[in-house]
Amino acid sequence: MFRGILDNVLSGMKAGFKAILNLEHLFERNKMDNQTSRSTIVIFCKKTLLLISSVLLAYGLGVTPVLAQEKVLEMWISSNNSEWSEALVEEFNKEGHGFTMKLTIIPVGDFRTKLGIAAASGTMPDITTIDASRAAKFIVEGHFLDLTDKINALPYKDALIQADLDMGTYPWPGGRLHQLPYWLAVSHLVLNKDLFRKAGLDPEKCPRDNSEMMEMIKKVSALGDDIYGYYYSGACNGCMIFTNWGPITWASGGTFVNEDSTEATFLQPIHKRVAEFLRWAHVEGHVPASAETDKGTGFLSVFNGGKIGMQGAGSFVMDGFLKAEKEGKINFGVCPMPGIYGGKSSWIGGDGVVIPSTSKYPEEAWEYITWVLSKETQMKHYAAKNHVPVRTDLWDPEVNPYFKKEPRLLQSAAVAGFGTVPWIVSFDQVLGNPDAPFCVGLQAAIFDGEMDFTEYQEEANKILKKDWKYLKK
Repeated sequence: MFRGILDNVLSGMKAGFKAILNLEHLFERNKMDNQTSRSTIVIFCKKTLLLISSVLLAYGLGVTPVLAQEKVLEMWISSNNSEWSEALVEEFNKEGHGFTMKLTIIPVGDFRTKLGIAAASGTMPDITTIDASRAAKFIVEGHFLDLTDKINALPYKDALIQADLDMGTYPWPGGRLHQLPYWLAVSHLVLNKDLFRKAGLDPEKCPRDNSEMMEMIKKVSALGDDIYGYYYSGACNGCMIFTNWGPITWASGGTFVNEDSTEATFLQPIHKRVAEFLRWAHVEGHVPASAETDKGTGFLSVFNGGKIGMQGAGSFVMDGFLKAEKEGKINFGVCPMPGIYGGKSSWIGGDGVVIPSTSKYPEEAWEYITWVLSKETQMKHYAAKNHVPVRTDLWDPEVNPYFKKEPRLLQSAAVAGFGTVPWIVSFDQVLGNPDAPFCVGLQAAIFDGEMDFTEYQEEANKILKKDWKYLKK
């Protein structure tokens, strides 16, 4: 009889534990966004159940602790933001959510290859981040779950960065949603205020078009003493497209592909004009000679040396600039990248987060995502560490004390409001890889003066044509 009573008690405990694990869904239905309250309740109840079951076990009653077998979710991230992601996962696991996140860090240069192999073999992790620009290839092949209904139900859905949602959309445009923003990187100019003052320029005045920008560059270069008006990492194709070619082109009304991403648009006159500007800086000595061979190693350090007037950079290096300023190396300002004839734009980059279609624990993966997107997590692990929160409703200085204390973080984030990014299935083959047609053409234009992009457009269109099966209706 006593054993039967114990069985009933254990059955009730298990049911109670199941109800506790469903508390998150109750909070979500009521559109509550108080992560601290949720976690406190869940942790308390779990510990209570564990204590009871442990006591029963201690008395030799053969009762296995209810919480002994926790689920373990495997998550992949690239090494470019590993330290920050480790802190996120560590805190999540400490809170206790009924499952454990296991983080696998993959070198950034190997990430896409390993993810592609895993997708082909059906061995993808339960949740993964991915460069937002490169999600389309995996989505059209069915490797990521459709999250449209879950995303639309989020009370802060309209505050999520639209460009990141767009990159996870299929069919394109206007289709279903598969990706959310995880780590935001937006491009913009940074300028050295001290050099601007020495050159007789107003350090609080941003260039309104390319002509004004060129005049500023020339005046700073005229200071001499190994001081240069501009800088770019010329051998880093990602750096060049992200911080220079992309935003200048968009601000000037140009594009890289047509509206439905079926044909390249490299022959638009604006591309030649952008190439002429970047070549001018090289030929006229307004960038150091080392810029031509810089594969990205000098992207942050050269500007922090204090002898560069302006550089295309972005939100992802704001923490580095702020630390350099604290050390007395620079005094910097933030400006949008202007177009050739005016306007302004930005490349919206960074990592998205997705749930692979083979995930063993999709609901738990979604719980982790919503925890990351919560106000508490965005404040503690993003804003407090000089990262841009991926929710625009958390940019208000009255809501975000870190932005109020350091307005340049808000200036850095704000460029996302007029930024974009091209949706291309074969993004790497067209724009991303060093041997991609546009990247080869970019190098030839800037450093060799070859301004005819016909050959590169034809090569790109051959690649894009293979993607028509996903796009043409």
